[in-house]
Amino acid sequence: MPSGVYIKESLCDFSVDELLSVTATQEEHTENSIGESQLWTLVYFNFNQEDADSLSGRFSLELKPGFYVDFHTDEVVYIIFSGRSFKYNKGDIQARKEIIRYGLLQGVPQNQLDWTE
Repeated sequence: MPSGVYIKESLCDFSVDELLSVTATQEEHTENSIGESQLWTLVYFNFNQEDADSLSGRFSLELKPGFYVDFHTDEVVYIIFSGRSFKYNKGDIQARKEIIRYGLLQGVPQNQLDWTE
């Protein structure tokens, strides 16, 4: 089943939730770039495959800068930043590298650009 994860604190608006089926939430402590502790709420979700492109568009409008959302279908990986969406076929290493470069330019720390396929 198509699934993904987002950080609750990364969204400006939660209306995208109407397209999702939340399966779990998890709180995670992390450090920001200056070493301050932060608490993030990870939201794991499933969605209908036919909603993937509209879900991508909605997330790109609702994400705060410096964050991304990842989700995938059986064959395609979607990586969404504020104002920009990417999708690539699973296993496409070159596409993944290009998206990581973009994420770094958006201020996402290297160790956080670790989505699964």
